[in-house]
Amino acid sequence: MNVYSHATQVQSASDTAQSLDTSMSDGWYISHLDIQKLLLFSEALELKDEITPAHAYHYLKCHKNFAALPQIVIQKLKKELGHGVKCYGFGAVLEVSQFWQIVDNVFGTR
Repeated sequence: MNVYSHATQVQSASDTAQSLDTSMSDGWYISHLDIQKLLLFSEALELKDEITPAHAYHYLKCHKNFAALPQIVIQKLKKELGHGVKCYGFGAVLEVSQFWQIVDNVFGTR
């Protein structure tokens, strides 16, 4: 997965699953194992109504229809999710309600 900044972590989360852009000239690579580590670390954060990009990636990857989405829909999903990401000192977050609204719009259901 190519990661350019906190704000683009959610946008680039689906790159790994869909093998979109594997070029590493503009970013750095993060493995699935490292994403799992980020997920574990992010669970220690006391977030009330927000999720981290690692959570967003996990939820998307586990969605029953994710693997069947065409690339153009993945690109749209990345763009829409990226607009809602906020960066704080500890990392990036996305409002839970906004995440699920975008997912529902793309998938039609959770």
